[in-house]
Amino acid sequence: MKHAVFFLTFLLFAASGYAAPVKPRCAVDDRNRTVCAVKPVQRIISLAPGVTELVYAAGGGDKVIAVDDHSDYPDAVKQLPKVGGYPNTSAEAVLAMKPDLLVIWSGGNDSRLSTQLEKIGLNVFYADPTDFDGIASAIRRLGTVMGTAAVAEKNADAFYQQYEAIRKQYRQSEPVKVFFEIWDNPLMTVNGGQIISQSIELCGGVNVFAGARPRVPQVSIEAVLAQNPDAIVSSEIVQKDHDIHRRWQPYAQINAVKNGFLFTIPGDLIARPTPRALNGAEVLCQQLDHVRAAKQRTAQGKH
Repeated sequence: MKHAVFFLTFLLFAASGYAAPVKPRCAVDDRNRTVCAVKPVQRIISLAPGVTELVYAAGGGDKVIAVDDHSDYPDAVKQLPKVGGYPNTSAEAVLAMKPDLLVIWSGGNDSRLSTQLEKIGLNVFYADPTDFDGIASAIRRLGTVMGTAAVAEKNADAFYQQYEAIRKQYRQSEPVKVFFEIWDNPLMTVNGGQIISQSIELCGGVNVFAGARPRVPQVSIEAVLAQNPDAIVSSEIVQKDHDIHRRWQPYAQINAVKNGFLFTIPGDLIARPTPRALNGAEVLCQQLDHVRAAKQRTAQGKH
């Protein structure tokens, strides 16, 4: 009889839709905040190109309902609704879409907007990886919160394997002094805390302004002359209206200019802290290989 009562009770609970409590999925974001999702995440808004790529890499692409104006990769995001871009992201547009997760670039999005959206009660995850380990970690943590951990782990592991392959190939390469031009007027570069500098180091290069401050410092032509880099690399964003060879031609005393080692790389590959940063690094490594080969030919010619 007791078994019959227990079984009947079980059926009644099942019929009433009773279910065991769902364990929250939690991860720590890049502002050291614990972010949890109790219910399955279904509606994500991403507010920067880099974090949009991270969300997709973590397996959340089919959950993204809107992005900022500048997100352009993967191609699927070009068809999504836009909610504005820094510094004019529309809080009203974000709220109207009722997201259950908002992913924000803590290094670039408007802090007043993000604070406002937090106070309203939106679930916010801040992402700001500054190195390759941070990229893999962000993918895994986003996957945990979004409920896509299996995909995130797979993609993070593949990313790490690609990183290790490049690192092993170039870890004993001859150093090449590099000046990376992030902007031309005023002349700006990156220090050692930026993903571009991490790529330079990965390729066996030396960022001549690694010790500068802040993360994206303004520098003078005189400072570049003093560093005398072997290669000057610029984002294609800078070069749309300014040819790199024409602009640097007056400074032929710089080794990079004298020897013709002036290169460009697509900005979205080299500057965004996403899995594609390694694709940009591979391009950069090949460019620095040209410098090494020329140095080797010169050294052989002297013997």
